Amino acid sequence: MPPVLHGNSCRRRTVFNPRACPLEIGEIFREKFRAMVPRPKRPETVKIPEDDKRGEEVQPLPTTLDRELLRGVSMSTCLSGAAKHWADNGAGRNAQLKEDYGLSRQASRLDHFLSHDWRTSRWKKYLSMLVMFNLLPAAIVSSVVSLIVAIIACFTVGKHQLWTASFGYVTFLITLFQWQWMREYFMKPTFVFLDKLCIAQHDPSLKEKGISGLASFLLNSQSLTIFWSQRYFTRLWCTYVPACKMVRC
Repeated sequence: MPPVLHGNSCRRRTVFNPRACPLEIGEIFREKFRAMVPRPKRPETVKIPEDDKRGEEVQPLPTTLDRELLRGVSMSTCLSGAAKHWADNGAGRNAQLKEDYGLSRQASRLDHFLSHDWRTSRWKKYLSMLVMFNLLPAAIVSSVVSLIVAIIACFTVGKHQLWTASFGYVTFLITLFQWQWMREYFMKPTFVFLDKLCIAQHDPSLKEKGISGLASFLLNSQSLTIFWSQRYFTRLWCTYVPACKMVRC
């Protein structure tokens, strides 16, 4: 093979011809690739002690619950005090937890299963509930009141005034914040599941039964309402609830 000249120096350069030696080129590329990608190490063999129970069959959580433990709370109670019951889970205050449990009552059917995580701000949940459950009634009631006031003003005052428009705005705000209390006078209240109020947090035995029977609360609810946040799926029970709903549906 002739030398390749570079200035005053002379050295040989090896040139590969793909047509002449395709097997040699392929072997070089394979060697380079093996050097770049390390081989995976074999997993070490771990010996499990004989008394380890992790291999036993996992028992599923029950889907039935004692009738007296299947309880619900009205939506007006959930919204009372600007959602004061959503401020914390009440840990460490047994007397208050017992009083909160008394706010719920036995129910054969629930309208909504409210699923949330306790670290999310109560104000976000409060505003979400106002928009979800009260916004549409507030818009309808304020529109009807505005129409009635406008008709009355046309036959009495004869022209539009500031007080005629204010009726609609005031009605909207009152209905937005008080609709769940207003509807209880002429409609059946909306019953929901809120873990803090519907599970006996003050009694360890009843608490265990209530937590184990979460699926029963879910199956007896018409809908599942999730207050989603970035922390939601970091909680085990928050992951269990939608998974149970998807399986049962």
